[in-house]
Amino acid sequence: MANERKLLVQEQGAEEQPGGRTPGCGVPAYVPAAYHVGESRRVTLCSLRREPLVAASIPIERTDHHALLTLTLLKPPESRLPEWTGLKVSALSFGTWVTVGGQVGQEISKKCMLEAWNNGVNYFDTAEVYASGECEKVFGAALRELGFKRSDLVISTKLFWGGPGPNDTGLSKKHLFEGMHASLERMGLDYVDIVMAHRPDPYTPMEEIVRAFTQIVNEGKALYWGTSEWNAHDVERAHHMAAVHHLIPPACDQPQYNAFCRDRVEGELAPVLRNYGYGLTIWSPLDNGVLTGKYNDGIPEGSRLTGSDAAASDKQNMISFGKALSTPAGQAKLQKVRDLGGVAKQLGCTTAQLALAWCLSNENISTVITGASRPEQVAENMKSLEVYDKLKADPSVLAKVEEILANKPAGPELFGRWA
Repeated sequence: MANERKLLVQEQGAEEQPGGRTPGCGVPAYVPAAYHVGESRRVTLCSLRREPLVAASIPIERTDHHALLTLTLLKPPESRLPEWTGLKVSALSFGTWVTVGGQVGQEISKKCMLEAWNNGVNYFDTAEVYASGECEKVFGAALRELGFKRSDLVISTKLFWGGPGPNDTGLSKKHLFEGMHASLERMGLDYVDIVMAHRPDPYTPMEEIVRAFTQIVNEGKALYWGTSEWNAHDVERAHHMAAVHHLIPPACDQPQYNAFCRDRVEGELAPVLRNYGYGLTIWSPLDNGVLTGKYNDGIPEGSRLTGSDAAASDKQNMISFGKALSTPAGQAKLQKVRDLGGVAKQLGCTTAQLALAWCLSNENISTVITGASRPEQVAENMKSLEVYDKLKADPSVLAKVEEILANKPAGPELFGRWA
């Protein structure tokens, strides 16, 4: 074709093969047209079990928003745990909590989403409760204006808090059925890739929950279902019900995880990750912005923790979180952030980029959900992939980070088994 070009996207040391292919199998994909001829850029996609794929020299065909290419494996991917889906998600993803439909409107949201897409992000997360439903409306409208090819996106939403009515919350079959319909209508989509139970529901029988999500998947309204902030026991019960009744089990959880919140992911959920190859799409990797360092000297006027521009459903939570930083525990946390800033300076990165890279260093994490109110923030977040490479290359840096944090959960008791 007249507009055909060649794009070099390879890691250092990768050897270009005749015909522009590297050993391995081709995987059709799209990358943004913002990638230019001759530049070295990496596209990182991972399965829910974090299988990295890296592209090499490939011909591309320009379209309005993307460039068509074929990803080829530089080497067979390492399977860290048994895989239960074939879904591929970007190591860094874009989340909409607090910002989209809350702090920022459709135009800025669209710019942020485009910036994320231009940096290889394919996974976008939202929920019915975000900004009381306004988030999904703004998100869906932005998607339509951007014109992304639907099959290139992985979109997740979450159900639990749907409104003030007695059956508008929880995980009853009634709310899951009606909440899924309303969510798709707000976004203007036929289906989502993943629908999650936003919290566990002790008042609804687990069999009813699993049957309801199975029906949603079987009806084509979602391709997979998962959980969010579920404890290991409930995840285990869901898998048991699915096995006993020949239903579809959950595939992943969305827990909070960051340098200050790690017990559930590194402790309680460890057996679930091991037994089921459970994926983790983590939220709040920067601890509501604390790990950026911007609150080291107090809460700036107009920032998130003042509740400024936050949706009504988020405002009080943000204010309460900010007040907690003035307590002795909060001050101790901020001192650790200052110390982490010294490590970041040595690496030539920001504290936020170090914190995101630290999350990526946990091989059980499928994708790190990042948020932003400006496209420039998105671009800065994406640079954490380069910091992640530095952490892998020099384990002493991670050791220094752990020394500062001093909060690593204890491993399982082996009772001298491997002494």
